[in-house]
Amino acid sequence: MSSDLFRPGKGGEPLETERLCLLALAVSVPFVRRTVAKCLSAWGLDDLVLPCTQVVTELAANSVAAADAERTSKPHERATGTFTVHLSRTSTHLLIEVGDASSALPKPRTATEQDENGRGLVLIEALADRWGWYPNDLEGKVVYAAWNLPGIPTAARPAEARQ
Repeated sequence: MSSDLFRPGKGGEPLETERLCLLALAVSVPFVRRTVAKCLSAWGLDDLVLPCTQVVTELAANSVAAADAERTSKPHERATGTFTVHLSRTSTHLLIEVGDASSALPKPRTATEQDENGRGLVLIEALADRWGWYPNDLEGKVVYAAWNLPGIPTAARPAEARQ
């Protein structure tokens, strides 16, 4: 994780945003991936579609797994949890935030060749410029990944700078 001073909400006014609230079910993960890809393409960020969809897939899958663990630990409750995805672009950053009600904090670990899990945060660290987490307002946490956007044309920059 990068040690610079960037934090969600501190990267300037959002120029574009997309928010999703989904049931924490496996079928939600490909929907999130497709939605993020469409948003990034619409925002002119085609170069970031692949790394961002890989990251959001991992974060969404982690939220679904956390909700599955919660359901397993409370079999008498039938409620399906939810998770949120917030995608935003400022003039300097692209930010993906995935929130869920789980109190389990993200912790990178070294997976062995035989492990089926444990590589996701290493992947996120390799693909994003920075990542981290913070407690959400209600319960649980929000895990985020961010990318620097140098040279991205915005309404605030003159047309000459876009060439």
